[in-house]
Amino acid sequence: ATLKSAKVLAEDLSWAGGKTHLVIVGDILDRGPKSRAVMDLLMRLEGEAVAAGGLVHVLIGNHESMILIGDMRYTSEDEYAAFASEEDPDERNRGLRLFVERQGGDPRELRAKFNEQFPPGYFAMRRAFRPDGHYGEWLLKKNIIDVINGTAFVHGGLSPEIAHLGLAGVNEKLQKELVDYVKVLATLMDAEILLPTDSHYDISTIL
Repeated sequence: ATLKSAKVLAEDLSWAGGKTHLVIVGDILDRGPKSRAVMDLLMRLEGEAVAAGGLVHVLIGNHESMILIGDMRYTSEDEYAAFASEEDPDERNRGLRLFVERQGGDPRELRAKFNEQFPPGYFAMRRAFRPDGHYGEWLLKKNIIDVINGTAFVHGGLSPEIAHLGLAGVNEKLQKELVDYVKVLATLMDAEILLPTDSHYDISTIL
């Protein structure tokens, strides 16, 4: 509704902004039940805007980083549900088995805990945000800061580090650190050293 009122979107949700630059300063995740639909819209608009001479800038906020590294504290059941149709039952059953083995204890109690903590769609969502996943690959290419017409756009404010690293340095350094970390997590999960059900905050203890 906001983008329509700003004449950036047409009624059919196609790009109507011409040469406009649309800037999204992060936190498109963990903010409501339709975060996947928001990402799909922005991914489509990126191409449509370029074709019209405009540009869509999607920047990384802390909640994008959190999902990429497996910190799912604020993710809602509705957000998981958007991925439920793509979750293989075998994938979910394997996740349950490994979770029970990792936790130890009464399997019936652990099954109830598993279903509460990891709603339908959880595993498919985690897979989609891997470095080779549909949304993970897209987000890991995004900048931390963009400067447009002399105005800096960033999520949460400017760090003093920018004085030392410069704009390109901040984007390259922080983006590389995030990419490297997410790739290491994926490698450890493929080897089942880490599990998708492991809390981000328990990783150092597990390793």
